[in-house]
Amino acid sequence: MDKDKLKFIPANEVPYTRQTKWDEIFAQISKGQALVVEEPEVNADTLRAALLRRKRQGKFKNLQMIARGKRGHRKSYVANADKK
Repeated sequence: MDKDKLKFIPANEVPYTRQTKWDEIFAQISKGQALVVEEPEVNADTLRAALLRRKRQGKFKNLQMIARGKRGHRKSYVANADKK
């Protein structure tokens, strides 16, 4: 890499991705209830990956995810399996 050809831009011009606050969302699912999310709001694979990451961290072990429907039109359900 040629240090004379480096390009710099202001930090506020860096394109950031949207960071969903999954911990806050998953924490709101009451016992015996389920969160329903439809595509294209959130892709089912993205939701599944977010839940699995947190489960590996030891969080939200009581939540289960189910996706139904054709790709692009799926509904995802994140259910709190704890009983009332």
